[in-house]
This record gives sequence, structure tokens and C-alpha cells, in this order.
Amino acid sequence: MSTDPSSPAAGAARAEGLLQILVCPACRSRLVADVPASELICTNPDCALAYRVTEDGVPVLLVDEARPTRAEQAPPAEATVSAPTGGSAPAAGRPTGSDVSGT
Repeated sequence: MSTDPSSPAAGAARAEGLLQILVCPACRSRLVADVPASELICTNPDCALAYRVTEDGVPVLLVDEARPTRAEQAPPAEATVSAPTGGSAPAAGRPTGSDVSGT
């Protein structure tokens, strides 16, 4: 008697089989499933990227689309430029009165 290929048990067996052969494309380490988050997580602590799994159960193993899980891997926050306080500094690249030659 064979298992229905669309049954949850068959799906779980396929997923376990895939996890045994899939590796992180960035570092080639083993992946583990985070089922609630629908992600596969790299087990290498130096890499630790998270790859999303689509609603159809297809893992998206593209490094460019992976989510960093380590704090130091997170993309830098938007840089904010604050206005100078006090005094009037010349704009970058513009000469001040003492920089202008009288030729």
C-alpha cells in the first residue's frame, strides 16, 4: 500500500529528504527548517542566512534574497545627515575667501 503523494505525511517525508541534500548556497552548510517562519536557516553561525520557502513549498535559495539572522549582518540603517551646529562651514568643494587666488 503506497502513501498518497498529496498527504501531509508524504510532504513531510519529501521535505526531510530535501533537507538532507540541500545546502546553503553561500557557505555549503546544512539547512534546518523553521516551519512557523516558512524559512530554511543555515546552520553555520558565521553565515546563518534565512531562505524563504514559498507557499507552494519551494525554497528560494538565492543569496541575494536571503535574510540575515545575525545582528552584524543586518544592512546598515539609513544614514542621516544632520545640519552643522554653530558657525557657517563652507559647502564641500567650494573655496573659501582664503582659498581663492587673485589671478
